[in-house]
Amino acid sequence: VQSATWVHGKCIYSEMNSIDELEVSTKARGEAKNVEVFAISYKNNAAQKGRESICSTRSGADFEKAIGETGYGKFNYLLMLLMFPASCSSTYDATSLSYALPTATCDLKLDAYDRGYLNAIIYAGMISSAFLWGFVSDHFGRQKILMLGYLGDVVFAVAASLSQNFWSLLIFRFFSGFMICGPFSILMSYLSELFKSDQRDSVIMMVGLFQSLGGILQPFIAWAIIPQTINWSLMDGLLVINSWRLFLLICTLPSLLAGIGTAFCHESPRFLLAKGRKDEALKVFRSIYSVNTGRPGNTYSVKKLRSDPVTASDKKKPTFWQEMTGIFRPPYLYKSMLLFIIQFNCLLTMNTIKLWLPQLFFDIKEMQMQGDESLTTCEILGGNHNTSSKVTDCDNFTVDTSVYFNMLVASMLLAISFSIATVAVNYVGKKNLMVNLFLLQSVVISVVGWVKPPFTTWLVAVFVALANTTGIGLLSFVVQMYPTTLRTMAVSLTMMFGRVGVFVGNITLPFFLDLTCHGTFVGTSLMTLLCGLILYILTSSTSKTVASTAKKENSPPQSQTSNRPDADVPN
Repeated sequence: VQSATWVHGKCIYSEMNSIDELEVSTKARGEAKNVEVFAISYKNNAAQKGRESICSTRSGADFEKAIGETGYGKFNYLLMLLMFPASCSSTYDATSLSYALPTATCDLKLDAYDRGYLNAIIYAGMISSAFLWGFVSDHFGRQKILMLGYLGDVVFAVAASLSQNFWSLLIFRFFSGFMICGPFSILMSYLSELFKSDQRDSVIMMVGLFQSLGGILQPFIAWAIIPQTINWSLMDGLLVINSWRLFLLICTLPSLLAGIGTAFCHESPRFLLAKGRKDEALKVFRSIYSVNTGRPGNTYSVKKLRSDPVTASDKKKPTFWQEMTGIFRPPYLYKSMLLFIIQFNCLLTMNTIKLWLPQLFFDIKEMQMQGDESLTTCEILGGNHNTSSKVTDCDNFTVDTSVYFNMLVASMLLAISFSIATVAVNYVGKKNLMVNLFLLQSVVISVVGWVKPPFTTWLVAVFVALANTTGIGLLSFVVQMYPTTLRTMAVSLTMMFGRVGVFVGNITLPFFLDLTCHGTFVGTSLMTLLCGLILYILTSSTSKTVASTAKKENSPPQSQTSNRPDADVPN
């Protein structure tokens, strides 16, 4: 065992052979003047942490020191297990209807513009609640808001899956988007506040990896359910459940599991420190330590926490308006604008293509079945794309299962992309990885209009995989560039601008495909290239600002000393 004692302003570190010997020693020291015994820990734990670690606890540990002392173990593994349904929930909400649309088109008598509205409306709901969720989370905490958001999403997603007409489906999908907007943004902040700084980039990338793994399951589920002949009539025909509605219902399970799981989670200790609730934060750290090590919480080496200097330095409590507009004021305004532009372009190009993939594959397959396999992508879309046409012969309407196989290929490429990025980010850095991914996806999408199937399937799938990786990777910059009190608001608004892009893209894609198919893909390429250029400028000009912000947030006031290592900055 070991002890640390403060004697006449110096930290005295001691090692004993037994608890009894330690108790005698600490009692004797405690009876002397100007002596304070403040930390006791097991020696094998000390061997990993060092004397400096236990001695530093008297002046109060900052967040990085405290989270580092909790170790890495069962708690982190359980949290990552929960990350799987939590990461999948927003993706399933947004993409599930795109799998069902080829079949729902017949049942609901939809044209291309109707399909665009249904794809886009969930993003309108996300956009409308971005400010609200960011403020509520940064003001009231992460854990409870996560739970309420996921469970609220379940209610509206179930209602949408049981909708019997276009308008009810449109309305309930709007409110489903309204509810799921918060949990995804808060999840990013929550995870960044429960892992050490050197683990955060990989953890954020793992969210994308889990999304892609869930994306592999989704086409399997669609493949197994949607082609089936299901027609359950309830309440004298008022409620009809067929295969695509059953598929939508099953896709609500990730939100349900995430809502139940987050009900048993801790509040973010970083948030508690930012609000000056040090005792509650210490209890959370002790609990994490106990789960990770299997030891009692009172053996946790940190006995005192340092207040968040960023919050402590604010003499006046910020007003509601100040909290809502914090990222639109210096020193955050410049980088906020650039991040919003990147995310707008990134999600417009990626999610618009992604949500139309099942319909695109369906159109290609339908044209091939007519006997002409020599046409390019744009020639197929030009010959088969009529924005005002509606399917009327539902008795003879079928969806070829190869559509779901093609979506499975796209999802598997996405999982591979995130797996590589999760490892590569630790070697080449976020900046180099992201800029090069933007350049690569710009080249890939630029040639799609001129190629023939099956190259269309592969190129579009590669583009979506790369674009998903950059979309998630961008959030690792966001959670690092802003202090705790603005972090969720920053993520929420960044995603809001991205979702504005998705909304605009899904509404306008049918129009642009009619106007110029090749121009649509070339324009997508140029927008992606712009994202890479802006990100390069942003990371080159703000690295020093990010470093100073991180250092200010985690360093002690001037009256104290700190052993904190250098802040993590984008590289």
